Order: sequence, then structure tokens, then C-alpha cells
Amino acid sequence: MDNHECHISVQALDYAKSKGISLLTLPPHCSNRLQSIDVSVFGPFKRYFNSAADGWMLSNPGKTISIYQISSLSDQAFTLAFTPKNIQAGFKKTGIYLFNRDISVDDDFLCSFVTDRPDPNNACVDNSVAQSCPQDDVANICLTPEQLRPYPKAQPRKKKGGRTPGRSRILTDTPEKLQIEENEAKRKAPTSKCKKTKVARRLVVESDDFNVDDCIISSGESE
Repeated sequence: MDNHECHISVQALDYAKSKGISLLTLPPHCSNRLQSIDVSVFGPFKRYFNSAADGWMLSNPGKTISIYQISSLSDQAFTLAFTPKNIQAGFKKTGIYLFNRDISVDDDFLCSFVTDRPDPNNACVDNSVAQSCPQDDVANICLTPEQLRPYPKAQPRKKKGGRTPGRSRILTDTPEKLQIEENEAKRKAPTSKCKKTKVARRLVVESDDFNVDDCIISSGESE
């Protein structure tokens, strides 16, 4: 699965580990190549859903599909797309199982390269192209278009906080699981807040027509 925080649950990790299931998160920017459900299931699901929607519109001329038809149309597509054969094909096509490290090449992930944000803590700049070379080796230098004119990069986010940058990890491994449990405990730890105490105040009225005990003001409300 991907690295979104909503997918990480201590209860789910405990259940998976008790059943011998290893939960592996994928590196960022590669779900189109390594997430099996994207490769072999969602494509057929969209195709079958569009076919079911076309059939519904032919049977109901002049009407538009609303949220009340989505469930039945999705049910038809789900039954045809989410089959054991398609699911198993996704794991094979992505090289997860049977494992195949050569199923994809670096060129398959170039589209996400321009969205990689530079590390603000790393001020090092690659000046290898600008370094001087011996005159005899000039003819043998091979430069890439990126070295001559670097690709545009997304600027670092200025927003503080947010999600931690994702990385590939096995969530059910003991060190990772302990760290997740520790972070969960910190989030659920009660924070100390000063509770305002309600103080009753008496309103002193200098008049013979009112009784002082009848004029009580407590926490902003008068009686």
C-alpha cells in the first residue's frame, strides 16, 4: 500500500502480524507501476462501469445518472473487475510476486522526477558538469539534456508540519511497529489544559426594594 497516514492503524498492524501478514509500503511516485490494484483492477473496473452506465442511459432516455444509481452500477462493475485472476495478475505484472526486480526500468519513473522537491537541509549542488576536463577528453564527453538545461523542479513547501515524506518500509517489522505505536501513544496522550473555575459573585444593590440574595451572577448569567 502507499504511505498515507490514514492507512496506518495499530489495531490493523496487530491483526496482520498475528496472522503472519507483512504490510509493505511502496516508495513515493511509483504507484502507477508498483501498486497492483492500479495496474490490473482499476482499469477493468472503469471500463465495466462505463459500459454499465451506457446501458442504464439507453434504458432510461432523457434521465441523468444520480448518486442513487452509483451503487448498483458499481456492483456490476465490481463483480466483473475484482476477480482473483485480475488481482493475481496485478502482483505478477508489478514484479511483487513472483518477485522480479527487472520488471521496470528507471525511465518508467521519469515523469515524477520534476515533482521531486529539493531537500532544504541539503545545500550541496552537483557541479560535476562545470568541472574542467582535459582537452583530450572533450570529444568523449557525453552530456544529457538535463545537464545542459536542468528540468524545472517544484519549490520546497513553506508550510510547516504536515505529513512525513514517505518511504518504503515493512510496517509489521518490530522496529517500525514499535515506532508507530509510540507515535500513536503520543497523539492520544492527554494535554494539560487549565480549566476555568466558575466563581459566583454577589451583586450588591443599594436599594430597599431588592434583596441582595436575589441578585446572584454566576459564570456570566444573572438570575
